Amino acid sequence: MTVRGLTGSGHSEVAPGFDAAVFDLDGLLVDSEPLWQESELRVFNALGVPLTLEMVKTTKGRFVGEAVRYWFDRYPWAGVDPETVVSDIVTEVARRFESELELRPGALRALTFMRERGLRLALASSSPRALIDIAVSRHRLGDWFEVVHSAESEPEGKPNPAVFLTTASMLGVGPDRCVVLEDAHAGVIAAKAAGMACILVCDEEDEGQALGADLRLESLEDLDNGCWSELYGGVVPTIYDIPIKTLSGEPSSLAPYKGQTLLLVNVASKCGLTPQYAGLQKLQDRYADQGFTVLGFPCNQFLEQEPGTPDEIAEFCSVNYGVSFPLFEKIEVNGPERHPIYGQLTEVADSQGDSGDVQWNFEKFLVSPGGEVSRFRPQVEPEDPALISAVEGALSST
Repeated sequence: MTVRGLTGSGHSEVAPGFDAAVFDLDGLLVDSEPLWQESELRVFNALGVPLTLEMVKTTKGRFVGEAVRYWFDRYPWAGVDPETVVSDIVTEVARRFESELELRPGALRALTFMRERGLRLALASSSPRALIDIAVSRHRLGDWFEVVHSAESEPEGKPNPAVFLTTASMLGVGPDRCVVLEDAHAGVIAAKAAGMACILVCDEEDEGQALGADLRLESLEDLDNGCWSELYGGVVPTIYDIPIKTLSGEPSSLAPYKGQTLLLVNVASKCGLTPQYAGLQKLQDRYADQGFTVLGFPCNQFLEQEPGTPDEIAEFCSVNYGVSFPLFEKIEVNGPERHPIYGQLTEVADSQGDSGDVQWNFEKFLVSPGGEVSRFRPQVEPEDPALISAVEGALSST
């Protein structure tokens, strides 16, 4: 089986394309637009402003203060200043957020998708910071984002690009290295004005919403390797492009191993399967001169069976098993912090047709010179005839 995005060409540099994904909040990650619209409609109608729900929707994506001023200019009301109206709307929305706000379909999947591809994550919203904090707290989103930024601290909200430009600056990432995920046309305009790529997620029939967006999805659930490839113009980063450090902490990637037969293994020093190190080294000794190498990725996720420091891991492997194959930094292979290399590898199914999470220490992924991937579960030992046959088959394909 070949993983879409695993093979490819034209990307010799490390981490091509994007370094950060910037998410909008309202209507994209959380189903807040109906709460905003109903709250605005109630407050405006109480003032005698003849707005309808369809009219309120036209200011979607704007900062609430700008929306209030927009309607005040068209239907000036008496007795209550616009600032008080803003406060009344925010208070009503906050009350409903605390008890009614739900995640949009595919929200957590989209966050995972971007993180597994090595992108840093940020949240940039037109909502007041107090409401952002309620949403983030209610759905425990805080750990996903390095930066959370509100347009209320900017001179203008969307479609002005300031909220996105400030977010990129806070991340220390150039605007041209950011991809924005938005659900509103105002957000698309802001993203493109900031010089960023933009994915519009919109289930409405109005195709005009998509004007200016680089990609349009009907739902975050549709975010997959196919559309990611489309965003990259048909070529997506491969496992060889993804940055990873060596065990000693030096910046690196798998690029030096491109075109070889690779056996990627998540290893641990205090596991019942740790003796597999001996078999892995035998494979290295037997096939290294034919263009084969084992690549080890220490991982402490399974009962904390790899607690050692880099120096301790290196010494253990050398003294006990004479390991000569490359070892990389300690990583996670499952969960929200899963390394992007394993984000791609775990899409591959094993011989039983099961993909997804790594089961335990010493799971093995065999990558042929052409990018064909075979998956072997932890209980398959390095000396297993099926694994040996697969290695020799990959080597003979060159």
